[in-house]
Amino acid sequence: MDKKYDNQNDFEKIASLGFGVETRSAQYRHLVYYLTENGNRVLQNGEPVKVKFPDTNGKNKIPAEVRPDSAGLYALRDLREKAEAIRPPQPEPKPKSRIKNRP
Repeated sequence: MDKKYDNQNDFEKIASLGFGVETRSAQYRHLVYYLTENGNRVLQNGEPVKVKFPDTNGKNKIPAEVRPDSAGLYALRDLREKAEAIRPPQPEPKPKSRIKNRP
C-alpha cells in the first residue's frame, strides 16, 4: 500500500477502492451501512455486504462525517475491511527508467 492510501480515513479508503456507502435505518435505533458499487449493493454469496450498528443519537447518518470514537466510525472500519477483502488496494506503479533495457 502507498502512503497516500494510508493517510486517508476509512470512508475515503472505501471510495478509493471504487465502492460507495449507502445508509439505511433499521429497527430499534440501529443503522445499516451497505457497500455499493455503481449505485447497486455489492453482493457476496448472494447476501449484501453490510454492517449493522447501534446509533442512539442519530448522528451517523452521513458516513463521510462520522465523529471520532462513535459506533459509525467502527462500522466504517469493519465495512472497509470487507471492501478490502473483495478488492485489495493496488500499489501505485513505479515510474519506468528512462534508460533502455532497465526495469
